[in-house]
Amino acid sequence: MAEKSTDNWFREDNPNFWPGQSFSLEIEKVVYQKKSKYQDVLVFKSKTYGMCLVLDNCIQCTERDEFSYQEMLAFLPLLSHPNPKKVLIIGGGDGGVLREVVKHPDVEEAVLCEIDQDVIDVSKLYFPEMAKGFDSKKAKVCVQDGFEYLKSHQNEFDVIITDSSDPEGPAEALFQESFYSLMKSALKPNGIICCQAESIWLHLNLIKKMMTFSRELFPSVAYAYASTPTYPSGTIGFLLCSLNKDTKFGIPNSNIRNILSSVNTRYYTSAIHRAAFVLPAFAAKKFYYSILAVLQQQLPILLLLTDRKPIYSFYNNIKSRVYVSKSPKFDRSSEIVSVVVGKRTILPCYIQDVSQFKVIWMKMNNSSILTMDDRAVNGDSRITLLHAYADEWNLQIDDVDEDDAGVYRCVLNNGMYKTLTLQVKIPPQIIDEQSTESYPSPITSGSNFTLKCYANGRPLPKIRILSFDQAENTKIISENNEVILYNVSRHTRKRYECIASNGVPPDVARSFQLTIQYPPEVTTLLTINDNGNNSTQNQLFVDLGQELRIKCQITMYPFGKIFWTKNNIQIDSNQNNYEQYASSYSDNYVIIELYIKQINYKDFGLYSCFARNDLGSNSKTIRLIENPTTTTSTTTVSTTTTVQQTTISSSLLPNFGSERFLYNRESYTDLNKQQRPRKRPKNSTRTSSTSLNVIQQREAENLRVSISSKGKSILKNVLAVY
Repeated sequence: MAEKSTDNWFREDNPNFWPGQSFSLEIEKVVYQKKSKYQDVLVFKSKTYGMCLVLDNCIQCTERDEFSYQEMLAFLPLLSHPNPKKVLIIGGGDGGVLREVVKHPDVEEAVLCEIDQDVIDVSKLYFPEMAKGFDSKKAKVCVQDGFEYLKSHQNEFDVIITDSSDPEGPAEALFQESFYSLMKSALKPNGIICCQAESIWLHLNLIKKMMTFSRELFPSVAYAYASTPTYPSGTIGFLLCSLNKDTKFGIPNSNIRNILSSVNTRYYTSAIHRAAFVLPAFAAKKFYYSILAVLQQQLPILLLLTDRKPIYSFYNNIKSRVYVSKSPKFDRSSEIVSVVVGKRTILPCYIQDVSQFKVIWMKMNNSSILTMDDRAVNGDSRITLLHAYADEWNLQIDDVDEDDAGVYRCVLNNGMYKTLTLQVKIPPQIIDEQSTESYPSPITSGSNFTLKCYANGRPLPKIRILSFDQAENTKIISENNEVILYNVSRHTRKRYECIASNGVPPDVARSFQLTIQYPPEVTTLLTINDNGNNSTQNQLFVDLGQELRIKCQITMYPFGKIFWTKNNIQIDSNQNNYEQYASSYSDNYVIIELYIKQINYKDFGLYSCFARNDLGSNSKTIRLIENPTTTTSTTTVSTTTTVQQTTISSSLLPNFGSERFLYNRESYTDLNKQQRPRKRPKNSTRTSSTSLNVIQQREAENLRVSISSKGKSILKNVLAVY
């Protein structure tokens, strides 16, 4: 973290990344401070280093020393490549690296991919000298996440440069093997990458880790460093990787003089290029295992830098110290190496003072000899002996398969050896023969169903079985290979997924889609009259002459037969007064509709929506009853009085078994003697008395009821009801 203190000093410290120290600059003036979409952006003018750009409280560059970092990050890879025409810069929104890249005469296009537009804008405003590369015709700017950009640009670039911040927060992903693998995929053949790789004084273990996984991806890997005062420890490193195994990073392009004659640099030179790869002993030993190996690698470079005699003297002095003991010595007696199937692996074997002894590699599982001295002898083109340095006898195996797992020995002909165990990790795979298929046979409701998921891999995968509801919400229902679904129904979740994982990417998944068979369910019976009113009762009072729609919602699987009945007789779709419709079809659901165009006497009765399939049948029934209406008129010379009908709720009447009574206040007529009236408008008047119309759904006794005009008489005559 960093802060602007009360005494006008900017202090940068990081207890996690460089504990116990800080770096400070005296502030002359703060000129810009804002939080962008991705980070805090600060620009201030210091008294000694000019304008300073700070992102998330970490100094990115200053006017005084930015060129050392920018030039090295650009020209180390550009002058290690024979013909760098197309270059990608990931990060570097300040424009410094872009400025250097477009200087190179062979570069035809330089793409800068920066996620934060604010950084670009701030640099153009406050660091115009550093940002002038944006004006080059070679430059193209893409404001996008670097990961996403790489995924969509494969085999496209000669050189890729990553100008990243320190590996904390989101930037940590830029220091992982997965990101280097993405960059590799975006390179053309013989392509080179160069990435900011921290300081040997602070991050030795991190750099070694990065070099280790880089060697599995690239045949040529090297580390270089430069001096930049405002970075932690005053130095900054660069990790370079090439797809060309013959790339010698320590020796720049033979055309370097012509190139530098047209390029104005303030830090980078041919000698600086060579010297950048000459590491201090402590770092070289960490990265290359022995001082002698490093000297043997770097001797040609040193001879070019200075007078040969002192260098040879120094080399021989070190060599004599290394060979004080003539007895060979292995770096360690045993080691375990893990690799994912299909990848490249290196079995390390470092031996000091090999001298006159011979080195062979053996696989102990079958006692086969793989190499003798520096030659592969088993005929397997995947196997190579890496012997770049005197004490390096590493065995490289490309495209590792499952059979390569086992015990190996790096053996001297004096009987000494080092044992290495190669563990081959295998991503999980679903075992088809033991697992439920993705679309199993239909399941009958009420039964139990066992969902099975088995997988192999190394190590043995762990299983998780998830269920999904209709909203795609997930729930882990088992961490075993099998789960039993008891008493399944149409409400049982239909979609499941099995995920097998063992720590070796990628995880593997299988989806299951269940089909459940069940008998018909008639869930809704809805009626809609010509006034638009809805009803879901099991009986309905309707007027003569009105139209009516009855809707029925059915779900079943497999789909079977559906039809309407009236009084238990199937309705013919050709009958003039009826129309039948179906809507909202799916493989297990339908809404059917019966439309009665105009209610007449013969339309009263029981209507049933009926469905059946191989598993059963079901229905819903509604009774249509004529709406009772009564009008009483007193005829005079000039007036007609109409008495409105009144229907009394059945709950207010005596209960005669299953019979209920509907009655009118004034007058009654025997239903059997009554003439069926023609259709008339609702609430119309007549000059003669009218009668109560009651629909008889089953035969009943004819009784008579009479009630006085004031409504106080007791039951006298009862006329049928149901």
